[in-house]
Amino acid sequence: MQHSPMRLLDFGDCPYLPDRRWHSLALHVLEANPQDMQGLLFSGFRRLGHLFYTPMCEGCQACISLRISARDFRPNKNQRQIWKRNQDVEFSVEPSLFSREKYDLYQRYQRQRWEKQQPISPEEFSAIYLEQPGEGLDFVYRLNGELVGVDWVDVTPGGISSVYFVWDCDARRSLGIYSVMRALQWCRDNNVEHLYLGLYVEGNQSMRYKASFHPHERRYRGGQWLPEPSQGWPQ
Repeated sequence: MQHSPMRLLDFGDCPYLPDRRWHSLALHVLEANPQDMQGLLFSGFRRLGHLFYTPMCEGCQACISLRISARDFRPNKNQRQIWKRNQDVEFSVEPSLFSREKYDLYQRYQRQRWEKQQPISPEEFSAIYLEQPGEGLDFVYRLNGELVGVDWVDVTPGGISSVYFVWDCDARRSLGIYSVMRALQWCRDNNVEHLYLGLYVEGNQSMRYKASFHPHERRYRGGQWLPEPSQGWPQ
């Protein structure tokens, strides 16, 4: 693996919890084979472009890595209803290449979901989501031929990582939850063991859906992957 030395970066205010700063251990990876990418995923790293990072905030360990075993996952009643509700959504897998259609969906999502009015350029979008040292795929969702969702996914021999998912359709469809189940189905069909959902932070409302997939595994900073405990999340 060809990469720059690890650095501790200050990303500014924490995006997950109030009144905290966000620091991450980061490295810039220029080249990586599939096993290297798998090792980074296993160690709790997330990716934006060629930058891989993992939280390293002083006095805070609220960010917990979460993954789901595709073989062991069992949907609950609500998830089964969401799966049935979205059977008319067309799913396809495409190379992770720039398209105006996907870029426009990303911009709409940022405005509608997060009220971000300042758009990033196509070049910035490509650098963040499409350029990477490993293999990427786009999990694409269409309804009546119209693009309604894209999940940018990193692929390794032992798991896939959902880098970012955007959607634009009726919120009652719960397309985000459906996309996780559809990615797990892709893993089963392709003999891939885990789906990595990135970070979970107890108390952050936008992340609540991640903890609803059972059974899952979690990794605390510097530790091993562990099954979810029956008593819930530590305080």
